[in-house]
Amino acid sequence: MGIKITAHLLSSPVVMDDWSPSIDGILEWSILDRLGLLQPNPTREECEKNAPIIAENMPLEKGEISGNWYWKCSSPCYFYEIEYTTQINKRWSPIEDGNPPEWGKRKQKWDSQSGPDKAYRLPLFERVISQIDWYLVGDIDRILDLLNSIKTIGKKGSYGNGQVLKWEAKEIGSDWHLWGPNGELMRPIPVGAIDRPTSFAIKQWGIRPPGRLHQIRCAMPTNTVQPRNDAVSS
Repeated sequence: MGIKITAHLLSSPVVMDDWSPSIDGILEWSILDRLGLLQPNPTREECEKNAPIIAENMPLEKGEISGNWYWKCSSPCYFYEIEYTTQINKRWSPIEDGNPPEWGKRKQKWDSQSGPDKAYRLPLFERVISQIDWYLVGDIDRILDLLNSIKTIGKKGSYGNGQVLKWEAKEIGSDWHLWGPNGELMRPIPVGAIDRPTSFAIKQWGIRPPGRLHQIRCAMPTNTVQPRNDAVSS
């Protein structure tokens, strides 16, 4: 029995590509947050230390393909109305931000080219999306319980992006986490695991979270994200 999870959105999420945000990554974040173990940019050692705790609390079933295990969930599936790019700029201003730390105590080394005071211009790729669906296999009640504490998805939630109105979960008659109703690829899998005619892209990708630590050469779905007929790019 498969499960369909839907995030109903209030605002445009910041998306990095057609395969994010990942529902297993969102669930992992919620688990660590509840247990007080959430850390920004954790090291490999910290991720490995938390792996057994995540495995114990993750409500998704495990799958294995070509010798690689993963959580049984699809890539995000949605239609978008508009896509556009905005920017966030950071530049230190003595009027708006005050003086640099330790100003006046001694000659302070303050570097705007690197470190926490570095100035930057960050492009944000946004899409107008009303809802995102994922297909997965697991414990529906525990999944929904973890998701209900998630109020934003995607990057820059503190800027108002990706606000979630509500989460919805329902059981469906088929398991579509790997192959969809028309035989389409639904999630990244090792390239060598493609055993049927289907469209896909090839990308170095993390087959399970955290993606930066588990990257392999993957076949990527190309039909899970689609523009509506009148979608606009800017």
